[in-house]
Amino acid sequence: MLKKVFLGLLVIILLLGIGSLFISNIHHIERSTYINASPKVIFNELNNLSSWEKWNTWLQMDTTMKISYNNIKSGVGSEILWSSANQNVGNGTMTITKSEPDKTVETELNFNGKGKGINGFKLEPAGDSTKLTTYFTSDMGWNPVFKYLSLMSKKAMIEMTDNGLKSIKDYIEQMMLSATPDTKIDLVEMKESVPYLAVHAIASADKISGIFESANKTFERRNQQTKTGSE
Repeated sequence: MLKKVFLGLLVIILLLGIGSLFISNIHHIERSTYINASPKVIFNELNNLSSWEKWNTWLQMDTTMKISYNNIKSGVGSEILWSSANQNVGNGTMTITKSEPDKTVETELNFNGKGKGINGFKLEPAGDSTKLTTYFTSDMGWNPVFKYLSLMSKKAMIEMTDNGLKSIKDYIEQMMLSATPDTKIDLVEMKESVPYLAVHAIASADKISGIFESANKTFERRNQQTKTGSE
């Protein structure tokens, strides 16, 4: 009886091992959303790792997590280190390895010997909005266990990625809205009938881009109204 059970388990293990050969060792997830802001505003948030604490759901999973940064504030070489007792978070580092203004930010994740991964963001203008695409890629190797774990966890990873996109979308769009009340915008006619835009605002550095974008949209709207009224 025991011999039959042993042989049965051996056959199952063998079949699973053979089946794993048809499973890619590359674990890849890619998801997108649209944000009502310019690529420049979004890029500035992504390119500065210290801003990630405001919207990154991974860094918000453990309120007792210890976080530190290196001396490069933003762009390539900027690095964040985290340490957590939560097994779902663990310890590791994330370093920006690619930074193209208003287009791409890519980071390398190192889970302290438990694997590595690439997490990136692509920005594409879409009318008055921006299409933000995030992707995560990790090489699981040829270990059958890791391959099957990757398949089983993919649904949860997609859900986590979607929540992360929603978080950054909500944060940036709220930032854009909150920037508007702090501004005073006037359209003044010069002697030569050349309009100019004067902006007076008090804001923190992370809101400056949003203020100028909001001011520019207001100027375009007021300018269009002026043209319509003169026709």
